[in-house]
Amino acid sequence: MKNKTPERETDWSLIDQPLKQRLKKNTITNIIFFISTFPLTFIITPMIIHRCGREIYGVWALVATMLIFLELIAGLQAPSVVSVMIPKYDPKKSPDDVNMIINTMFFYFIASASVLLALYFLFRNVLIGTFFKVSPGALNDTIFIVALSICSYFVYFLLTGFQYLLVVYNVTYITNTAHIVTAYIRTAAMIVALIKGYGIRGLVAAQMAALILEALVLAIYSKKAFPPLSIRFKYFSAEKLRQMAVLSGKFVSAKISTLLLWNADRLIIAFFINPAASGIYQIGASIAKYISSIPDMMGLTSLLPAAAELKSKNMAEKISLMFERVNKYIMFAAIFMVFGIIAFGKEFILLWLGPGFDDTYRVMAVLAVSYTFGVIGYPAMNILNGMEKIRGTVIISAVAGGATLVLGAILTKFYGMNGMLIASSVCVAASGAALYMLYVKLTGTGVNFIVLLAKPVLAAAAAWAAVHFIPSAMLPAKGWLLFFIKTGAYSLLYIAISLLILRHFDDYDLNIIRNIFPKNAGKQ
Repeated sequence: MKNKTPERETDWSLIDQPLKQRLKKNTITNIIFFISTFPLTFIITPMIIHRCGREIYGVWALVATMLIFLELIAGLQAPSVVSVMIPKYDPKKSPDDVNMIINTMFFYFIASASVLLALYFLFRNVLIGTFFKVSPGALNDTIFIVALSICSYFVYFLLTGFQYLLVVYNVTYITNTAHIVTAYIRTAAMIVALIKGYGIRGLVAAQMAALILEALVLAIYSKKAFPPLSIRFKYFSAEKLRQMAVLSGKFVSAKISTLLLWNADRLIIAFFINPAASGIYQIGASIAKYISSIPDMMGLTSLLPAAAELKSKNMAEKISLMFERVNKYIMFAAIFMVFGIIAFGKEFILLWLGPGFDDTYRVMAVLAVSYTFGVIGYPAMNILNGMEKIRGTVIISAVAGGATLVLGAILTKFYGMNGMLIASSVCVAASGAALYMLYVKLTGTGVNFIVLLAKPVLAAAAAWAAVHFIPSAMLPAKGWLLFFIKTGAYSLLYIAISLLILRHFDDYDLNIIRNIFPKNAGKQ
């Protein structure tokens, strides 16, 4: 008799890694992602503007904003819901339950995407006429950009459902790595499309093809994280869908408010003015928005589960200490960036885009200040949510989002882009301040913002002054080289003054930073 071939043992190597090791990889790749992809926007933006024109660039940027809202409408925060539901089940002992959740979400995605796609084709003329007020010569390109982007995005959207398994099981370093590779492939393909003369149509086709390819690769890789993954309609569960709908209602309102606060400004400008004005605003806002991304760059999405764990262990003092230190790290980076944007932004815009973009600098500088105040609310909101004190954060987010929509519409109608800039700045800054004050009210603790802000402000002011008062004639460079010399000197001086003179970080802070990276890195 022939011996039976032994069954292949299921490979759980990804999620069997120690959680600490996975989180370290996630943090490192997250930082690498932000740093390595940072220059790409600055490469592709001027190429689109100079080869396709400001109007078409505005259309392209506006469609990207619309896709953000489209994802919310189609998904109804199902990914966040799944991230709550799946951890309740042991993937090895209850694989069918995990499959039921993933399949239920996937088939729901198919249904919602189909409905929204049908609605788009029914009302596309209304959509184009409402938000895309372009010249007759740009109309055909606009219709093509909108149609291809939306249709392609729904394919991408369906595939992204699987990669949330990578999030659930804390192996997002795989997703981060894929994002880095795809970002360079996508940018290269877009540049080739422009150079070859395919224009905005070729650029959009290259962009969406790269996104779909990435989503497909991650969907396949999700099975390595959860080997029993199987896509079959038999796993669809009406009961799981009902549970998802209940949880979704708790997440959607807060998400809508957040999107309105941070993204409605470009839609409002396009509605009351035109896509070209929205594009000019978008360029400045996208640079300033790196300040609002500081917590994500630092991997501070872990604040919510960390607060939940500390609360369960009755460690309120640890929560307070965590809040103080996190704000210190955020302000160190935010003050550095806002001073840099104000001091060097005008010169950067002139070198980057050429003359005629004064509005872009104004938007960038004003929003940088308001985003710095707004980012103060990030630790407060996430820690309060982790402590299950959600009601206040939801109310503040809803009021801020609604105020952005209403105030922005009124001021833009009467004062144009400047009106929207005022509305957005006020709402973002007020939202951050309100979330911080709510935290103080509910916990009875806070931070000394005079001390917290004083050190980075003094360091930034001293670094800027040292660079600013050096006559350019004394430096043997011009153009971009001179710009990089000045910004490099500003950066080094800011860090040196903060660390060596003002002692902004203590030994505990420095050890935390050191421990993020492997001790034997580079010694292979």
